[in-house]
Amino acid sequence: MKRPFRRIAALLLGLSLLAGCGQTQPAPEEPSDPPPQQPVQSAEQAQTVAYGLAYDPNYGVNPYTTVSQTNRVFLPLCYESLFAVTGQFTAEPLLAASYTVSDDERTYTITLRSGIAFSNGAPLTAADVVASLQAARASSYYGSRLSDMTGVSAPDESTVVITLSTAYCSLPLLLDVPIVQSGTAGNDIPIGTGEYVLVSGSGVLQPNKFWWRSDSRFGSQTITLTAAADAQTVREVFERGTVTLACADPNAVGAAVYHSDYELWDSPTTVMEYLGFNPQRNLFAGAEVRSAVTYCIDRASLVQSSFGSFALAATLPASPLSPFYDPALASQYAYDSATAKQRLESVLPEEPEGIFLVCSDDSKRVAVAQTLVQILNSYGFQLELTAVSQSQYERILQAGSYDLYFGQTRLTANFDLTPFFAGSLSYGGIGTAGMAELCSAALENEGNYYELHKTIMDQGLLCPLLFRSNAVYTTRGAFTDLTPAPGNVFYHALQAEAQ
Repeated sequence: MKRPFRRIAALLLGLSLLAGCGQTQPAPEEPSDPPPQQPVQSAEQAQTVAYGLAYDPNYGVNPYTTVSQTNRVFLPLCYESLFAVTGQFTAEPLLAASYTVSDDERTYTITLRSGIAFSNGAPLTAADVVASLQAARASSYYGSRLSDMTGVSAPDESTVVITLSTAYCSLPLLLDVPIVQSGTAGNDIPIGTGEYVLVSGSGVLQPNKFWWRSDSRFGSQTITLTAAADAQTVREVFERGTVTLACADPNAVGAAVYHSDYELWDSPTTVMEYLGFNPQRNLFAGAEVRSAVTYCIDRASLVQSSFGSFALAATLPASPLSPFYDPALASQYAYDSATAKQRLESVLPEEPEGIFLVCSDDSKRVAVAQTLVQILNSYGFQLELTAVSQSQYERILQAGSYDLYFGQTRLTANFDLTPFFAGSLSYGGIGTAGMAELCSAALENEGNYYELHKTIMDQGLLCPLLFRSNAVYTTRGAFTDLTPAPGNVFYHALQAEAQ
């Protein structure tokens, strides 16, 4: 369980979640400019109850299609999945009771937990799971993570068989996909098995009387949904006490000053900030130069000074909270100014000029990039910061007209790096021979990424910097404990005693 991060003083917190600038993602991108959907309620309809959450009335609440991060906060209360991803990036069975894996790790046979019903009383069956996974695979939000799923079937009512084109030992980490009743995946409000039911037009989450567990996180209280279409409104309803929990990226563009007394909890993500090289140009053509960069950057200081501790310094391309992160290996490539100077002394090109590319749509990222340029130039580089719009940023990356870029990507929970070497993130010809195979081997090898990560660092194919964290702030005293997990703020929540 991750220790909650708490502050009382007012902070400058951006309530918009990760801006798209520089956010190239192997995980599914949410489509831009979606058509507005019918709201669940109006603010005037809100009821006074012990707990309240915000919702965005401009977008829907279907878990496969909604693009509202505000609405996604409460959806885990309504929809459950086969497995839950913990804050330590391990998979725990939820609707699944158990599973077996074939010898070639391409066929998963999952046995469902018995006695589970949907909120309308209908029993959960394997056919519902099959329909849900098929809907998820066809969706823009979940489709990428399930792209290797070649088949899913239900040989009986309690068994689901998933076949893959690639061997995965960590498939359960990708199966935190909402399960809904067959035939409802396309509904505005699909039918789920979660603790709560979103009652259309009521503006409330009602306790699900058919919920299979007895450990209610909110004492079976009704939860009010209050309309809040923007960051400023979310702040206002939170400070009025109408909303008792709000989520934010504290380092996003668009800051709001919070004045109320609150508790703040750290929420891990899979969003990695990193430096990407262009080996096709002279400055970083040599592996020796690229690999030396990792020793130049004091990541812990960067996190403290630029991210207010809402990030985790990472030397390897996996969250330090995950089982895929090897601290002993990471220590071999950690910040060491003397080592950086020694290595660069003999390998830095005579003309060390280069273009450092960053997306200008996010002023925060530009500021961090300026810091990184100053750091690297102190070691003899002569980098010029080039800040351009998102569209220009992507065009320049594709054209290879840069030497170094400041990248951001949302990885999957198993930290699959294949997109860097055989996919959407393989800029600058980084897809060197054998790297895609190393990625596949890591996925097959019980999560042992040692050889993959060592090769990446030795060859300087990537320079990871940190993993972003989100902030979850709650009305003081609303919870005695809150342990968020990626994609589920309410992974572990204990309500405060009633007053």
